[in-house]
Order: sequence, then structure tokens, then C-alpha cells
Amino acid sequence: MAPDDPAEKHSLSLILKGDSFQRDFTTLALRFTDDTEALIRKASIGEALTTPAAISSGQELQRLFRNELLYNVEARLLQDIDGPGGFFFATFKGQGAFSKRYLYVIDPYGVYWSQPDEIALLSSGDEDYDVTVGLRLQGSKGHEAFSVKQQDIDTRIEKNGKIAAQTTTQLTITKDGVHVLPFRLHPTLRVSAVTASSGEALDFIQENKDHDSQFAVVLPKASNQGDTLSIKLSYAGSDVVENLGNGNYYPSARTSWYPSGTSSLGSYVNYHLTFTVPKGMKVVATGKQVREVTEGNTVISEWKTDVPIAVAGFNLGDFKQLSGELPDKSLKIDTFANKELPDYLQPLRNGAGMGTLNALSMQPGQLADGAAALQVYTDYFGKLPYDHVSLTQQGACTYGQAWPMLVFLPICGFFDSQQLHMLGLDRSDPGFWNEVTAHEVAHQWWGQMVGFDSYRDQWMSEGFADFSTSLFLLHARRDMKGYQNFWETERRRVLEKVANGKRAVDVGPVTMGVRLNSSAIKNDIYQRLVYGKGAYILHMLEMLYYDSQYGETPFKQALQDFCATYRNKPATTEDFKAAMEKNLPPWMDLDGNKKLDWFFDAYVYGTTVPHYTIESSLQEKNGSKVLHFKLTQSGVPDTFRMLVPLYIDLGEGKQSRLGVAHLHGNTSTEKDIPVPANVTPKRVFLNAFHDLLSD
Repeated sequence: MAPDDPAEKHSLSLILKGDSFQRDFTTLALRFTDDTEALIRKASIGEALTTPAAISSGQELQRLFRNELLYNVEARLLQDIDGPGGFFFATFKGQGAFSKRYLYVIDPYGVYWSQPDEIALLSSGDEDYDVTVGLRLQGSKGHEAFSVKQQDIDTRIEKNGKIAAQTTTQLTITKDGVHVLPFRLHPTLRVSAVTASSGEALDFIQENKDHDSQFAVVLPKASNQGDTLSIKLSYAGSDVVENLGNGNYYPSARTSWYPSGTSSLGSYVNYHLTFTVPKGMKVVATGKQVREVTEGNTVISEWKTDVPIAVAGFNLGDFKQLSGELPDKSLKIDTFANKELPDYLQPLRNGAGMGTLNALSMQPGQLADGAAALQVYTDYFGKLPYDHVSLTQQGACTYGQAWPMLVFLPICGFFDSQQLHMLGLDRSDPGFWNEVTAHEVAHQWWGQMVGFDSYRDQWMSEGFADFSTSLFLLHARRDMKGYQNFWETERRRVLEKVANGKRAVDVGPVTMGVRLNSSAIKNDIYQRLVYGKGAYILHMLEMLYYDSQYGETPFKQALQDFCATYRNKPATTEDFKAAMEKNLPPWMDLDGNKKLDWFFDAYVYGTTVPHYTIESSLQEKNGSKVLHFKLTQSGVPDTFRMLVPLYIDLGEGKQSRLGVAHLHGNTSTEKDIPVPANVTPKRVFLNAFHDLLSD
């Protein structure tokens, strides 16, 4: 196997130490629905006897699927009973006692471990399998066998966190010959009944929760493209919502607490949610609340969406609510914080120097930060399709998450700086606590309003949310020092050496997504690149689109156009590139074709990082003062092109943008800048605002 794609070739080389893959084996196990059997029979020299070795290999393959890969291959094979087929799975081990196990998979529905790839080579690592190569089939046209249009979910949550639900899923079949409908559903949620709209009971597949537990509905006959179905499910289970004590709950299965398609955040659906919870508890969910009533010892709330959204979710607790709105009253913002701490934090309440430890004292600050972030982002990216955003405190301490109209903020983000210091939470990443709310609020645009349906495009969601955080620091906090520290931290994480002496940026392009983390590099490269470099890519475009005459208007126009075009639907990296090209300023058209290939090939699809040196001196020529500078670009391919923003240091803390230099390949440029007699500039310099990712 020798992939042509440079990123895939680099991945293969990094994980298996070679530009191509070739291994000898003694035993090969296959599962397939394509023409493999016919090909084998055509090449065979006669019938073969079933041997103990063959039986043992088959049993080992079954154990591999059920206990190690946790993949129900029988359900996948059943999908092709009435369909076109095309599935192929091969596994073997290389020769030698310590050799890796390899999986080679072709699946027109998308390889289970690396959707949307349809061809994948996986190799066993220390704890899991590395997706070593991932490719697309020629002429592929999407993977889902169906698209969900409407979800009605009625959920009861008990005091102990156990849930029971009934759902009605309205869907449209997108391919011919669909006999099996695979759904994403948490393994501990056990299905008790599946019925069609007619009331007919339907067969379903759901194996042991600790093994190959993928849930699927089996239709009585094949459906074809364009058919519409309504499927009703009943299910219940634990480990989806955790009771943390004192009215604190933690919804943990955030994408799988209800049955959905296999695409995580790429399918936009309308939701009607109903929750029944213990009296005294408050549910905050995606959508608009249309009803809340108390009946006996329970509270029933109902939520509906006005527009299709990428994912549905909820938070639950004994909340105190604070509310506000943007100055133009276009968007309401609510914050919800638990009145008491969860059990695991209770022992800290009486610690020395902790003061009054609770989530309520900093709630007004969270409301103010959320409102300020929404105002800044609306100015840059355009208005949201929602009329409110709810910021909710969750039981987890060190991370946040965001669904449409619903933000999950870490409980420790509701503690003051002294308390964070006493808990040791400001040591490894002190900036996190000033940034987490702004980052998660930004996901209302990036990842939710504008979605993604591939790990290859997730860098836009996380990277753009990180970039947005810098806008919050600059325009809402007016914290230039914090802004500069933010970008210096991003730069360091991208460029510093990690395991095996490699820089994070050298491991692969941002479009490799979660595959950047592998057994070959013992470090969280995904976080460093998808977040950090992803943010830098958008920041560089911001700096390059800037012009003294138009300011940030071209950049804002491009992002607002992108958001409007992909409002409530997924976007790809190429979609983003096209939106930036549609709004391309003349000075950015380096190749004269109104394309940004020169930028995307280097920074998005590549790993190039240029090195710059600049020398400047104040001189006198022909009786006049000039500031002479020499700028050198190195460490790049000969095809690399860049516009380099230049700044002049005027002394006393004053500076001015001088313009941009266009450099092509490993080269230098020199220039004399006329200087007025009454001005004594100090130098010409780069990266006044961390304009470019360079070493």
C-alpha cells in the first residue's frame, strides 16, 4: 500500500516507519460482501479442507470483533443483504512474536473507526488501533443510509440518574436496498421495544453492553431512496446521567443519550424534547422552553427547536438562574449555577484560604463574560439563528462543552482566582480560566450553527473557537497583555518539541484531526494543532486581510458570508476556503487566479513553518534619513509564498504598521524607508500581534 496523498504518506511513515506498506503473513481472516469470494474461487486450484487452524482463526476473529474492537460486524454484513455490498475486512498479524496486528477495511458506508474514510489501514498500538492510512473511494456520495428529519424524545430522569425514554424518529431513506438502520445509542441504554408507525413490532440488534453493542433496527423489507419512515423506541438505563449529590447532576453521554444517525455533529434535525425530573430540579435543554409544570413530585418541561440543530442535549440541577440580554435586545442570555457543591467538592469548603466556596458568587461574572463574548462574535460573524443562549454550570471541573443554545461550563470556572490558586488549578494553564467561557460561547457559531461531519474538518470548530477567544480578550476584556500571552502560548504549543524530539506542527496537518494522536507520538498533538494551529490559521488570515483603508471589513465580510452560507449545516475545509476566496482582497491574490492555494497548501494541508530574520538600521542617504531593513525568509519549499506584515517601532511604546513584504521561497528583500527629519524610529520588526506562525 503506497498512498499518493502527502499527508497519508506522512502518517504511514510516522507510524510504520516507511513510505509504503508491505507485510508477509501466514494467516489471513476475511469478512466481506463484495466479490472477494468469486475472485478467490477463480484463483484457486481446487476445494480445500477445513482445518483446525482455519477454525481457530475464525474463532479468534470473532473474539477480536466482540472483545477488542467492540464492533458488531454481523450487523454490518446484514446491511448489505439487499444493498449493493462492497464491504471488505481483512486482518492479519505480521511475522514475529511482537509484530503488530493489521486491519484493512473498505466500506462504502464509511469505515467505522475513521468516518468519512471508506478505505483504511489500521495497525495495533499500545492501547488501541492507529488509523495509519485513510482514503476515500472514487465517486463516493455520502455514507448515511438515512437522514433524520424530526426527533420527539420523552425522557424521565430518576433521582439516582437512571433514565427511561420513548422516542419517535422520523427519517428519510437516502440509498436503495436499505434493510438495516444503524443508530448511535449509549451501550447501557437497553432497548425494550421498537415499532413502526403502524404499530408493527420491528426486530432490532443490541448485543451485550460491554461488547459489540451497536444498536440497529432491522426493517421487515428493504426500503429505497426517498422512502419516509417513523420509528418508535423505548429504552432505559444507567450511566448516562450521574447524580453527584446535593442537586448536582452530570449528563455524561452527550451525543448518545438518544438514538441518532452515525454522524456525530453533521446531521441537522428538529427536536421536540420532554423531560420529567424530580421536584426541585431544573432542566435546561437545547431549543426554546414552551412549558414547565409541577405534577406531584415531578417537574415536566417541554422544549422545541425553531431551526434544525446538530445535536440535542440538556443539563440538570438545583439551579439558581440569572438573566440578561444584548444591548440591542436581539439575544437573551441566561446563566444557571447549582446552589450547592457536589459531594466530591464538599470536603474543600472548610479549607484554609478557600473563603466561601460555591458556584454562585462568580455567576454574575459568567453572565457578563458570556454577554460580552456574544456581542463581539455577533459583530465579527453575524447573528445567531437562536433567540437565547444558556450558560449552565456542570459538575466536571476542568473542561467545557457547547451544544446549540446550551453551554456546559466547568464548576471550577465559577470559583475566584484565590480559590483556583489554593486548589492548584492555575499552574499548568493559568489562562484557561479566563478563556473557557469565551471559547465555549464561540461554539454557538463554530461547530453548531456552522457544523462539520468529518474529523478532517473539526479543526475549524475548535480552532475558530480558540481564535474567537482572542477577540474576546482584545475587544471585551481590552486586555492587550492577555491577548499577546494567548497567542504566544498557542505558538509555543504548536512549535515546541514534544515526544520523540518532534515539534507538534511536524506531526501532520490540522486536517488529520484526531488521527494526530497516535501510539507513535506520546503527546496530545490533537489539542496543540486542531485548537492552536487551527486558531493561528484564522488569525493569520485576519492579519493578512487587514488593510489601512478598509480595516477588518474584508475579513469580517468573508466570515459573515461563510456563516450565512452554511447556517445550520455542515461545512468542509474547502467550503471555508471558497468563502474566503469569494471575498479575496486584491493584495491577497498572489497567484493571479483569485485562489488561496498558496496559503492553504502551506498552513492547512501542509506543515510548513517559515523562519524569518530581519535587520534594520537608521541611515543617512543623499542628505536624508532612511530606515534600511533586510528581511529574510528561510526553511521553506521553493514554492512557498507569503505576505509578511511589517511594523515600525517609533519609540515610547508607539508603533505603526508599515505594510507587507511579498516573499517567494528562500529569499531576502531589502528596502529603504524615508523618515521625516523630526522622527527617529528605532527599528522595523515583525509579528507585532503574532501575525504569522513562524519560528
